[in-house]
Amino acid sequence: MNPITYIANLLKRERPVLSRVYTGRQQAGVYVDADRALTHAAVWASVRLISESIAALPWRVHRRVGRGTELMDSSDLDYILHVQASPEQSAFSFRETAIAHALLRGNGYAEIERTQRGEPWNIWTLPADKVYPDRTADGRIWYIMDGQPVYEAANVFHLKGLGFDGLVGYPVIDHAARTVGLGLALDTMAAATFQNGGVPGAVIHQKEGGKGLSPQAVENLLKSFEDRFRGPANTAKAMYLDAGVTLETLDLPLTSLQFLESRKFQISEIARWFRVPPHKLADLDRATFSNIEHQALEFVTDTLVPWITRLETEAQIKLIGRNNRMGRVYTKINVAGLLRGDIKSRYDAYGVGRDKGWLSANDIREMEDMNPVAGGDEYLVQSQMVPQDMLREMNQSKTEPAAPPIATPVDPATNLRAVK
Repeated sequence: MNPITYIANLLKRERPVLSRVYTGRQQAGVYVDADRALTHAAVWASVRLISESIAALPWRVHRRVGRGTELMDSSDLDYILHVQASPEQSAFSFRETAIAHALLRGNGYAEIERTQRGEPWNIWTLPADKVYPDRTADGRIWYIMDGQPVYEAANVFHLKGLGFDGLVGYPVIDHAARTVGLGLALDTMAAATFQNGGVPGAVIHQKEGGKGLSPQAVENLLKSFEDRFRGPANTAKAMYLDAGVTLETLDLPLTSLQFLESRKFQISEIARWFRVPPHKLADLDRATFSNIEHQALEFVTDTLVPWITRLETEAQIKLIGRNNRMGRVYTKINVAGLLRGDIKSRYDAYGVGRDKGWLSANDIREMEDMNPVAGGDEYLVQSQMVPQDMLREMNQSKTEPAAPPIATPVDPATNLRAVK
């Protein structure tokens, strides 16, 4: 019996199912799933913002050497994470896709292809809507695809969001279906309104005492009305109604429904689900010049850092492994570029580090992507800053009485003092 058949038989026994593929649901009269949710502007913007922001950051492999570190830029793992994840996908695209899957479906999966020595060689993205983990009768985790257990847990890079058991993440769109469904329904309502040229609903009825129309005549009348008035190109056209027929329009209660306010509120609602500051979704109602920079920094610390930590931790477990428990080799996604702030704030901070002696000119130039200069590796300190022991010695030398001068003997022949 081959291993796949054996594992499949184990999975047929009584066991807890960890997760199944999310298929969507009906909310606010609209069918909502991950793909349909992306047609809402706020959902698309949130997913794209988070996934692209993290994918654009450098993800490198480092080794601890004493109190310092060195970049392992010649290692295969560094190339996979920083340049190309597989022959078909760049490192940027791999991270962007994995994070987008995790944001929408709660989980992002990728197969780890290894060398004969067990080291990572390629990482292949797996379809998040077709893969799910399951537990065998003996407690092991396997990843199922198309109904077959094909991936061991150790060979699957699994990026997961908030979950109920730590093994799988909640499908965000599943839980946010009401919010997203309402937003899609409002979009559909707005599109339908303007598709009709802004013409509200109408009732065509016979005047009192008029002769009734035949069914065919009624059908022709309605078709003529629709062809002439419906659509943005037919706005404000005139039409003559005979045979004692009158037209009564039905006002569309958009004002009563607070239509515009509801559409704007949906941006904030969706931003809450993805933990994105509203100003990042072009909602600037509550943004000011005094707080916009701090909100941008909060976006990094509150929104991006948790996902970055998930990526780094999964890489430490699956790509580096237990043989490196001391943590000498590790991966790091550098967010320093996103935390630099405006130029005045950066230069003020550099000035403090330079004055206190823990930043050199070349350290600062490197952080600003500038070339080093000759003599720029010197660390300077202010002359007023001295160690406490040296200051104590200086004070004692000032308070102690000076030693009396030693008398120089006089030469009897010349009656002059000898010069030393």
